Order: sequence, then C-alpha cells, then structure tokens
Amino acid sequence: MLYMAMSASVEVNGQKVASLERGETYTGVVVPGPVEIRVSNWSAPGASSYSFKAAPGKTYRFTVSPHGGNFVASLAGGLIGSAIEGHGAFEIAPAQ
Repeated sequence: MLYMAMSASVEVNGQKVASLERGETYTGVVVPGPVEIRVSNWSAPGASSYSFKAAPGKTYRFTVSPHGGNFVASLAGGLIGSAIEGHGAFEIAPAQ
C-alpha cells in the first residue's frame, strides 16, 4: 500500500518521458552512450536515479518501486526527514 496513490515522474537524460501510476509501464528508445534515469514525485523531496552506458541494439528493463527508507524517514522527521534521506519516494533498479 506504500505510495499507492503516487505517480512516478520518469526522466531519461533530463527529459520527462512518462508519469507512471502503479502497474503501468513505459517503453522508449535511448541512443547508445551514457543514460541517466531519474524517478521522482512532486510531493516527495529528492529523486532516485540509475545511470548506465547503453549499447546499440540492446534492450534494458527497469523496475520502479516504493522506497521504504524514504517513508520511514518521513515518519520520523516529516518533510525534513524525507529531504535529509534524499533518495525520493521510489527506487529504480534493473529488472531481473
């Protein structure tokens, strides 16, 4: 239930590409080279990011999920605790 009503704003190399609700997916193309994916939400300070070097013709998959550490920090210290924790409301990781 953690962050069930929060949408995840997804940026690739500084450009917003999607606003994902729980269970939604996004498919896009990235050019070969350095890539940074950032995930955030307007109501939570901080953002999660993942960087990698994209190879030509390769497919990459990532999962965005709630970041429990941010939730605990916000419970303990409110908005200030969440800002100090700094990783935002979501985690992003390569899909297995």
